[in-house]
Amino acid sequence: MERRCGTLPRPSPARRAGATALLALALLAPVAPGTAHGAEEPPAAAEGVRSGVEGSKAALVRIEVWANAEIAHIDHTTGEVNVVRGRYEVPIRTATGVFTSSEGVIATTGQALAVTEDDVVVHAANRLFQEEMGTALLGNDGDLSRRAEAADAYWDPHLNHCYDQVEHCVLFFVPRFTVFPYTQDAAGTPADPLPLPGGPADVGLLRIGGGGGTPTAELAPPGQPVPAEALLAGFTGTPAPDRPPAEVPVAVDAAAGVLTSSDELSPALTAGMAGAPVLDPATGQVTGLATTAAGVAALVPAQALHEALQVAGTPPAGSEFDAVFRRGIDHLGAGRSSGAAVSSLREALTYYDSALAARYLQQAEQGGGGGTPAAATDGDDGGGLPGGLGVWVTAAVLALLAVGLAVLARRRRAGPGGDDGPPAAPATGPGPGRDATTVAPRGGPAAGPPAEAPAPQPRPVPGRAAPDASAERTRLREPLPEDPRAERTRLRQPPALVEDVPRRAAAFCADCGTPLRERARFCGACGSAVG
Repeated sequence: MERRCGTLPRPSPARRAGATALLALALLAPVAPGTAHGAEEPPAAAEGVRSGVEGSKAALVRIEVWANAEIAHIDHTTGEVNVVRGRYEVPIRTATGVFTSSEGVIATTGQALAVTEDDVVVHAANRLFQEEMGTALLGNDGDLSRRAEAADAYWDPHLNHCYDQVEHCVLFFVPRFTVFPYTQDAAGTPADPLPLPGGPADVGLLRIGGGGGTPTAELAPPGQPVPAEALLAGFTGTPAPDRPPAEVPVAVDAAAGVLTSSDELSPALTAGMAGAPVLDPATGQVTGLATTAAGVAALVPAQALHEALQVAGTPPAGSEFDAVFRRGIDHLGAGRSSGAAVSSLREALTYYDSALAARYLQQAEQGGGGGTPAAATDGDDGGGLPGGLGVWVTAAVLALLAVGLAVLARRRRAGPGGDDGPPAAPATGPGPGRDATTVAPRGGPAAGPPAEAPAPQPRPVPGRAAPDASAERTRLREPLPEDPRAERTRLRQPPALVEDVPRRAAAFCADCGTPLRERARFCGACGSAVG
């Protein structure tokens, strides 16, 4: 049985294009899941950490209320007027506030910012009599904010006169507010009131200079029901990376506007949580602010907060930090601590030097999640490409695929002249530069080489000279005879004389037929005269 030997058929351009498309889709398969996942919104954080709550905690600030006081005591009991004065920085209280605008607007309670003469005069009078009059104070255990008795009997009634602000004891003071944001350096910055609150039940607003890009807390919409269980978050000390805000679960009586807890709230409010936000534990929204009314912890509702911001012309406004930080917390809570969470938290720190973001970044770099990792969906293990990178990779591969298909289609339309066009029909007869192929029976090759047919000679045309041999050689690309002098030149020999070079004879001897030299008068062979 004979076997036919030959080349395999070349695949058509359409088949090659289809194979290229299938190969590109196979390469895109590992990229597509990561890309699609990166483009989606990050999943909700697992139980134990809420991005809304953490975002509101990042927006917390500690407020220190001071008064720059000047007090003067006028003594004329001896018949001479004796004036003693002093200037002091009087600490009033500490409180907690929360950023509501990226422009540095802080909301707290009016009670936290209120400064009265009674708050200033006791401390100022105690220092005046202790430092200027030189009398010791008894009965206040060294606490200058409490009333005392002067050890010197002469000065004791005068001290009480200053406490009661009689005419011969004059007091002037200016409130001063210092804000400590929850940052890594724990530096304080002055703040201005917008404007001073009218009463303890009002909302107090402050603004810090250069506060662009601060974290903000989301406010609950006006009229939204207050959850029965809430979270009170605030500072009882100066914020620092190792001193996070305190959190106290509270129960809210919305009808009475009262806050209760399993522990006594008064010590926490006095220690600095006055004016702190009351957060919805599910969303982190600010549902109100904590205050004290008639010795009872009370709630200033979010409705009053919205109204105060509207009157001040400072509506709530988020920042770039908010979105990036909360996205990082969502990734961290879902267990994606190795890539997405670290990337988002690092980006958040470029917007604001948040101590909370730095702490979560350290946790993410160590591989710890903020809660129970959420189960992966659709086979996603969190190892896909980041959203932005995956989109660019997919677009680049699709663009290359489109260019390749366009090139293949163009070559296909090019016809026989192109590389991928259909093959031209083979010639049936022999011709110059082409061998005639003899086909053996049953498709096999011929046994011997084919005989080359003689090239046809042109017929002479009457009245025209025969074609020159040199022209024929030029047409056939045959080499010209070599100049005899070329060999001498190549061998570096002296050039030959003209006489040594054979030349074509111009004539022949009529007697002997010997070729004659140019301008010869006699034949060199027989001596016959020429001509």
